[in-house]
Amino acid sequence: MSDDGRPSNLTSPDERTTSPTTDRYDESEDDMPEDDLPETVWFALQHSRGPTVPAGTAVADDPGIAEHYAFLRRRLAAGQLVAAGPLADEPGAGLTVLAVDTLDEAERLATRDDQSVVAGVLTVRVRPWRVVLRGSAR
Repeated sequence: MSDDGRPSNLTSPDERTTSPTTDRYDESEDDMPEDDLPETVWFALQHSRGPTVPAGTAVADDPGIAEHYAFLRRRLAAGQLVAAGPLADEPGAGLTVLAVDTLDEAERLATRDDQSVVAGVLTVRVRPWRVVLRGSAR
């Protein structure tokens, strides 16, 4: 343990150096060779409870949520779905990550192809996510 109570093999967010014992790296682009920067951009769809879900009704119990599940199945079949699921800290909220070519395509899919969004069962915010590190955890 370090003096501040952290395990000695961990660095603080302010310590941006590479160490063989920490598996951390400098997160600034200036210190990573440009050739080593991945060019992967995925799109995070942040879903929240929509205005048409009656008060006192869980989003998962609204019949319109079936349209969201159908949207997810279509994205899976198209090879575009990276991951999806509810957020444990906010009832009715969830996250979907898509691997598509452009923000326009992600927004079109999220706002027009997902009929649960069209119907107001869910709202969605689409955000580009530049993936710079991927692990193999499952």
